[in-house]
Amino acid sequence: MEILDFITNGGIGTAIGGLFGIGQEWMRKHMEAKALAAEREHIVTMHKMQFEQDNKMAEFELLETDMQTQADVMKGSYSHDSSFKDVSPTVNNIRALVRPFCTVATGVAAFWHPEPFFGAFMLCLTWWFAGRRSEAMRPVV
Repeated sequence: MEILDFITNGGIGTAIGGLFGIGQEWMRKHMEAKALAAEREHIVTMHKMQFEQDNKMAEFELLETDMQTQADVMKGSYSHDSSFKDVSPTVNNIRALVRPFCTVATGVAAFWHPEPFFGAFMLCLTWWFAGRRSEAMRPVV
């Protein structure tokens, strides 16, 4: 009888121990899987945030480049207009009509098609009313 109790108790103890061991192993793997999933979710979130930041930086750099280009165009226009020294009054008058013609033409285009031409019209108005020096402010050479 003792032998039967020993075999039975030993077998049940082993089975119970085995079940607890299997349960413990399953729980460990389950927790590792959850931790790995959380880590992957964190990585995806970080990549999304980096992507958004890169997009904002690209937009800022594009805006900065556009502003610099517009400033360079205005400087070129100023230096071109101030480079005329001794020309006939007729040529000077025709040259002076370029700016008003561009402003009026883009104004008319902006009136009929405001979506594509409004920016060009505003640029022409800026070009027209920009801080050009008058005759009184020009240095005497």
